[in-house]
Amino acid sequence: ILWDFCNILLLIYSIFEVPYSLSFQLSSCASTESDFLNLGIDAFFMSDVLISFFTAYMDEEFGVMEVRFKSIALHYLKGWFCFDFVSSLPWDRIVC
Repeated sequence: ILWDFCNILLLIYSIFEVPYSLSFQLSSCASTESDFLNLGIDAFFMSDVLISFFTAYMDEEFGVMEVRFKSIALHYLKGWFCFDFVSSLPWDRIVC
């Protein structure tokens, strides 16, 4: 639950920080004071993608908790992985 709470707080920060920096920075590739914080947030979101490969889920067909790594990984790859991976990439660093 603590991990999810941190995830929500960082998402809220990003919701406000990204439009603010896009609006008021002269260049999107310019270095700012918040770069270190943003790098940490990017690392947090990327680690969340990795942790999701090991997070058990409830198999609704059988009503049991799935804990086998291969099943968890396949379930995640078929579901939210693409969205999570693309959204966690540090696009500002990749483009610049």
